[in-house]
Amino acid sequence: MQPRVRADRYTGGMKVGFSVAHHDHGYVKRRGGQELLAHMSGASARAGYRVAAIARSLRAYEQADDAGKPATEVGGLALIVVQRALLAAEDLGGLLHAFAGPKPWDRLRATKIPDLDAAFRSVLADPRKTLHEAFRVPTDEHLRDEHLDDAGRLAFMRLRERVTDRWETMLQRPARLWLAHREVAKAMMHGFPLLAGEHVIGPPGAGELSDGMRWPSGLFAVAVTSSERDRHVSVNRHLIALDRDNVRRFDRDGRTAAKLAAELCSLHASSIMDGCAATLSTELLPTLSSDDQTRIKHLVAKPQEERGDADRDA
Repeated sequence: MQPRVRADRYTGGMKVGFSVAHHDHGYVKRRGGQELLAHMSGASARAGYRVAAIARSLRAYEQADDAGKPATEVGGLALIVVQRALLAAEDLGGLLHAFAGPKPWDRLRATKIPDLDAAFRSVLADPRKTLHEAFRVPTDEHLRDEHLDDAGRLAFMRLRERVTDRWETMLQRPARLWLAHREVAKAMMHGFPLLAGEHVIGPPGAGELSDGMRWPSGLFAVAVTSSERDRHVSVNRHLIALDRDNVRRFDRDGRTAAKLAAELCSLHASSIMDGCAATLSTELLPTLSSDDQTRIKHLVAKPQEERGDADRDA
């Protein structure tokens, strides 16, 4: 069996499929069912919406900041960037949680904040484990099953290493974003319990809410949340620095989360449609040596040519 390639209509890139299985309805069901497949097929459009929304909010924030608008207005616009970046991270975290266990469609629909926390903590603790669970990276066994020669197998292994290194770096950004500001996401799910920094430090100040805290000199906001245990309610304060560097970092991490969510869905949708056990993006193929590029292009083109010959014969 040779590696199988397809142009990916979800992200515009190319994917190589490994260990092709026979097509049957049970395979789609085992991979999550038609509902999950339909959800993943719409990921590119959702990611585009997320990225555009984050970009609009960043422009509004920077324009207000450049125009010298009041700090409360500038801070409010910055918080919209934070909110939209966290929504993108939530999309990605839900997918990581879904693919970390059986019945991914049911897991995705039932995702809660503790599940997102666990998924992103797993990313930081063992990113390669997350990659193999969620991104269907071809294993050494998959490559051996393709009956490639040694040079071809090693070329695919080097491509796999480049791809997984990139994903590992990208995964850590939304993971850190979520874990650092999950309290903000939690707060925004129940309204908008956020205070502008200048209203916290006064005058007249925020009373007990400002006691014992060290505040930055720049623009910031405070998210106020509460937790209950044994009928005792605790109030939690979460500081959000809203200077331009931080807000641009929120923008970058949110866009990274949206792009990864689209790529992850694309990999699963492509592999389900082709009946593949694993897939590998060829986006980083140009970073390999010319010999490796030639080998991989030859291997993925060969089955296409064979299928073309068969179609002409028919």
